[in-house]
Amino acid sequence: MKRNFLLFFIFVVIIGGCNNSTNNKEDYTIDLETISDGEMIELKTVPNNIQQWIDFYHQYDTSFTLFNFKASGVVLHLDEMKQLDSLTEINKKLYSLLSFSPDNKKYVDLWSFGNEIPPTDFKTASQQRSLNDGEADQQIVLGEVGGKRRELMFNGPAQIVEAADWINNDQFLISMFSEEKNEMVVEIYLFDLKKEVFTNYRLSHNFKISLKPQKSFSDFWLESHKSNIDKR
Repeated sequence: MKRNFLLFFIFVVIIGGCNNSTNNKEDYTIDLETISDGEMIELKTVPNNIQQWIDFYHQYDTSFTLFNFKASGVVLHLDEMKQLDSLTEINKKLYSLLSFSPDNKKYVDLWSFGNEIPPTDFKTASQQRSLNDGEADQQIVLGEVGGKRRELMFNGPAQIVEAADWINNDQFLISMFSEEKNEMVVEIYLFDLKKEVFTNYRLSHNFKISLKPQKSFSDFWLESHKSNIDKR
């Protein structure tokens, strides 16, 4: 009897530990309201797309690390987002390139409208398109699978979002280059859909590269995902 009770107790402890581990993973969130000016991004796990983006530019700037992105300390409320039409038949082939939330119910879309890549010499006039049929501007879309699509952000030629990925089902990150006074400003934005707020982390130094990149991260990422198009 004692042996059976001991086995039952061990079983309960193991199951309880597994449940706690699962719940901790599912419940992991960042409280934007407690982020102070100058803090770095604290992530339990860096999302894959963001990590690839950091690793790519770290080749050209060894200080291009997550540790060197510092919080502005400013938290803003999301404006009401413009409702958009559904994906066109032409753009549905890009469905596999969307960044989906862990529960696969929501996604961030960088590609279906069009996308500009950061030029190798960082001058607006020489920007090239990373998708042949892309527009000169870039629309960042927040969508629900099988449901509505809303405009999260609309960027002109001097701005480009290259990566997006989710922390949990309500929070996600996007990476952005902006040209300001002939310099490249690099930021990571953190969005919280449940609280409808966002904040930004800015690279703590001017982005300078010792070697001229032959391609942008946009091109690198798209080339590496070509085989996934229409196969999701």
